[in-house]
Amino acid sequence: MSDETQNCYGFKVCTNGINIESFKSNPVMFYNHNRELGVIGKWENIRVEGSRLLADPVFDESDEFAMKIKNKVESGFLKSASIGIFSQDEYVFKDNEKWLMKSVMKECSIVDIPANENALVLYDEHDRQILDVNGYFLSLSNPLKKRTNIAFLEQLAKILCVKDVTEENLLKEAKGIMDELNPKGVKNRLDKALKMGVIDQQQFCGLLDMGNTNPEAFDTYFSKVEENHKVELQQKIERYFADHPRKFVLPKDRNYFRRLAEMDYDMFLFVMEYIPDTVKLSDQLVASGKKEGNKDNWTLKEYRKFAPDMLRRDPELYQRLLEDEREKNKQ
Repeated sequence: MSDETQNCYGFKVCTNGINIESFKSNPVMFYNHNRELGVIGKWENIRVEGSRLLADPVFDESDEFAMKIKNKVESGFLKSASIGIFSQDEYVFKDNEKWLMKSVMKECSIVDIPANENALVLYDEHDRQILDVNGYFLSLSNPLKKRTNIAFLEQLAKILCVKDVTEENLLKEAKGIMDELNPKGVKNRLDKALKMGVIDQQQFCGLLDMGNTNPEAFDTYFSKVEENHKVELQQKIERYFADHPRKFVLPKDRNYFRRLAEMDYDMFLFVMEYIPDTVKLSDQLVASGKKEGNKDNWTLKEYRKFAPDMLRRDPELYQRLLEDEREKNKQ
C-alpha cells in the first residue's frame, strides 16, 4: 500500500506516522481514487512491517466492474496500490529530504500507474481532494496564517449562523446574503436597461465587464447614464404631448399614457397610432354640415376629427387611411 520512498510530489510519508485506526473500521477500496466509480472492495489484514504499510485486497464479487479489476490484478496487469491520506502536519526536513510525519489514512486504491500524480492523493479535513499539494503545505508552514484563517472562519461562521464550518458552506451562505441585498445584480440591471433602450448591445458588454470588475465605479457611472436617459425620455414625452394636443383631454388620461411611455416608449407610440384624436363639439357640427359624397377624399386626420366612430366600426377603412398617411410621409 505504501512505503517511505519519495512520491511524485517530492516528499516522503512516514509510515509509522500514518494513523490507520479509523481506516480499519471502514477499509474502502477504490480504483484510481475515483469515488464516482464506487467501492470495488475492502482491505483486510492491515499491518505495518518496517517502513511498509501492507494489506490484503478483497474484491466485491457482486460488482461487475470490481471483478474486472480483480481479474487484472490476479493476471498481473495491475500491480500497485496507492493510499489517500489527510495531512495532520507540515513538512519537516531530515537529511535534506522533505517528510510528512503525521497523517490520517482515508482510503486505498488499486492504481494503474503508481508513478503518476495519482500515486498519492491528499485530502483535506473535509474529505476533499487537494489539487495544489505544494500550495497546501506552504499554507501549513505559516502557523500565524493558519491560526488567523481558522479564527477568521470560526468568527465568520458565527456571524452567518453556519453550524458546519467549511469554506464551501460559508461561501454559499455569503452568496445567498449578497443575492438578498442585491437581487437584481449587475446583469439584470443591464438587461432591463437594454430592453428600455437606455443602452445598446455594444455598451451592454462593456458595462457588464465594468460591473464585474469594479462594482462601485459601475454603480456611480451607470446611475448617471440612467438619470440622463430619464431626463431625455421626459423631454420626448413632453414633445409628443405638445405635437398631439387632441390625443389628451383629461389630466388623468395624460398621466396614464405618460407612465406607459416611461416603461416602454415604443409601445406607447404603437398604442397612440390606434387612438383617434378627440373631437370637439364645434368640429362635429362642422362635420355634420359636410356632404356625404365628400368623404371619399377625406384623409385619416379628417376622419379622426369629424367621424372617429366610423374608424372604430370599420377597421379596414382605418388601415387603408393609415397606409395612405404613411406613404405621404415617405414622399
